[in-house]
Amino acid sequence: SAAWTAEAKRRLEEELSHQLYPDGIHFELSTGYQGAVIDNYEFVLDLLHCYGEPVSPSLLAKFHDLYAIYPKLCRPTWDLPDLNDGKNESVAQRTSSALRYFPDDARYRYFATGGREGVAPEEKSMLLPYAGFAVFRTGDGKNDLYALFDGGPFGKAHQHEDKLNFILTAYGVHMLDDPGNFYYDNSQMRKYVLTTCSHNTGKGDNLPQNRRKNYTWHPEDIGKRSRLRMRIGENTEVAEAVYNEGYGENLLPV
Repeated sequence: SAAWTAEAKRRLEEELSHQLYPDGIHFELSTGYQGAVIDNYEFVLDLLHCYGEPVSPSLLAKFHDLYAIYPKLCRPTWDLPDLNDGKNESVAQRTSSALRYFPDDARYRYFATGGREGVAPEEKSMLLPYAGFAVFRTGDGKNDLYALFDGGPFGKAHQHEDKLNFILTAYGVHMLDDPGNFYYDNSQMRKYVLTTCSHNTGKGDNLPQNRRKNYTWHPEDIGKRSRLRMRIGENTEVAEAVYNEGYGENLLPV
């Protein structure tokens, strides 16, 4: 059993190396599946703890990166946007869970306690260069302004055809949002949420994006930076990216 336990720990750490971009985003690029992976790892780490089994610092460091996405993408409503097959996860709830494993993390404590304890992140707007997300944020108060721009890769399997999509939250209202996930069925709504039409991005000659047609995931893609560029200045913040992978069934070149 000692050998099985050691192998399980090795695989747990190896999979995080395979599945996490260097900026901590899971390769599905989905807020929902980020949480699903955390749930799965919590179950195993809690089991190891019950049996007094140590966990390597390197595995815990990768596990910490999984949680870090919540402060990074947090909206002023203290939830995450529905990216790809995602959902509006509570940042306070997730960071409360993170404190069980990382009680000294002042950033997690800040969000877990509604700002009553801990330390607020100094950085507001930021670029996640591998996942290809640009986050624009004036602060974390309910009346602050927030936008997220997606100029990154397609992801592993739960993708939507939505490159150059952006969402906007202002004064506590999700003014432009992402439709997120829908039941995994054959309904028209399921088909709709996957398309360019349901997102805040453009079409070419009224045709949707079609990255999926010729797409193949390569494991080495996890270490590649996106081509999203962002500049954060004193008075202006701007990001840009390019979609040139074709529109419609015939991949109209735009």
